[in-house]
Amino acid sequence: MEIFFKVLIVLIVLFVLICIGAGIGMFCFALKRPKKGPNPMTMDDYSEHMNPFMDFLVAEKKWLFDKGYEKVEITSHDGLKLKGILVYAPEESKKTVIAIHGYKNCGINEYSSYIRMYHEMGFNVLVPDDRAHGESEGMFITFAWWDRRDCIGWINFALDKFGKDSTILLHGISMGSATVMNASGEKDLPEQVKGIVSDCGYSSAWKQFRHVLKRNFHLHSFPTLYLANIINKIVCRYDFRENAPMNQVKNAKVPFLFIHGADDDFVPTEMVNEVFGACGSEMKELHIFPGAAHAESYYVCHDEYVKTLKAFLNKIEF
Repeated sequence: MEIFFKVLIVLIVLFVLICIGAGIGMFCFALKRPKKGPNPMTMDDYSEHMNPFMDFLVAEKKWLFDKGYEKVEITSHDGLKLKGILVYAPEESKKTVIAIHGYKNCGINEYSSYIRMYHEMGFNVLVPDDRAHGESEGMFITFAWWDRRDCIGWINFALDKFGKDSTILLHGISMGSATVMNASGEKDLPEQVKGIVSDCGYSSAWKQFRHVLKRNFHLHSFPTLYLANIINKIVCRYDFRENAPMNQVKNAKVPFLFIHGADDDFVPTEMVNEVFGACGSEMKELHIFPGAAHAESYYVCHDEYVKTLKAFLNKIEF
């Protein structure tokens, strides 16, 4: 009997250690800055699913590099140096789009194919690197939570640069979409933000992590996600459950264009219905593009995407 209890205690201790290890492993894998990020100067870091659109991506990135851009920088509320690029409009303009990239990407790689479009529409195009991404400082990815405050910082940078009489459009993709949704509910969101484009963002960090654990690793949320959340609360000072764009958009007043791919199984398409339904904006639109997987709507349905975007901008008199 004594041996049985000793074995049981050992098994319990091993189970606890494995659980703790899984929580630490998830936190480090998902939220610790990768040792090597994507190189925006090459085409080497695009996922295989982007291969059908590579000619377009190459041409647009070449246009950006031939056109040139200004490197810009701000300091976050917690002292990080955040970097970005700025492409000026063809003629002096009071319109600026701030384009926020997605998870483990960088500004140039995510948006090089969008910049010329906005440039030709008369926008200044400001493309930051998120904290813990690209050339920006930061050790931990905060999955659009503290990024929402960084977004406010970039908006204020644009207003200082182009004047308080400027108008601002926010455009976010994936985690960048969650960032702009989170920013929309902030009490100090500048009134010069006149519209937000939210492309394939998740409704809740907790739900997104839970979905990826099941989809990619065949794991339940307990105990891994719960333990990773405890570590996150200590290290990054917020709760995954608190980071819920669907709650932030309840307080939104700015016109919203929600976009999602019908075949998105990374951020499930049902999530866009959640954020659209929760959004408090009087003017909001939802467009789901057939045949598009995660972050593919712009490429798979390019003409319709651009048409939809321009129609939205015309409605809000941008």
